[in-house]
Amino acid sequence: RPLYPAQRRATMAATALIDELQSDERQTSKAALSILADTVANSFGMDAAALASALRQSGSMHVLVASMGDADPEVQSCAVSMVGNLLSSSFDANARQSLDLFAQAGGLPVLQAKLTAECPLNLFAAAALQNVTALDPEGCCATLREQGCDAVLTGLAQSQDEQVCMYATGALANLRAYDPAPPEDPALEEMLRMRRLRDIVEAMQSKKATGK
Repeated sequence: RPLYPAQRRATMAATALIDELQSDERQTSKAALSILADTVANSFGMDAAALASALRQSGSMHVLVASMGDADPEVQSCAVSMVGNLLSSSFDANARQSLDLFAQAGGLPVLQAKLTAECPLNLFAAAALQNVTALDPEGCCATLREQGCDAVLTGLAQSQDEQVCMYATGALANLRAYDPAPPEDPALEEMLRMRRLRDIVEAMQSKKATGK
């Protein structure tokens, strides 16, 4: 399908930024990461899919995983928030391909480690993990359970920050839903049950608001 002029210009600009992201010059790479993170956050539909594809083809997932472990908290936040969007099926229908590359680059343990960071980094990490566990309920979920991610998420689910709690609970629900032998935890099950009820109520309210 041919690109419209505006889409072609956007693709060319994104390609230039991706090249700069992989630059050996730290300031150049850092600036490109910041702009790309904002671009990803504000991209939708075909633009989002094209951007995600370009990032995959360029091998940029390794750069993003490395940036998640950078000493600069700003670089970490940009990378984790960007990864969270790229690993969402609502952002890109081919997000599973991005997840495969992310896992191959060693991203899962790095992402899990960010759950214990200060906000907003732990928020971005919890949101990203909710997407990861939804995209790959078998492979990645099994790996995360082996890494003890469910225990870390259980702690975050008690957070006073409503958004952190919401994403952590969502990721936990996905981990337990596909666990062949989930450990008994009545308190956690009740927490997840309330989360499911809230999701149902919000979905019903959304349908009423849109008249569907």
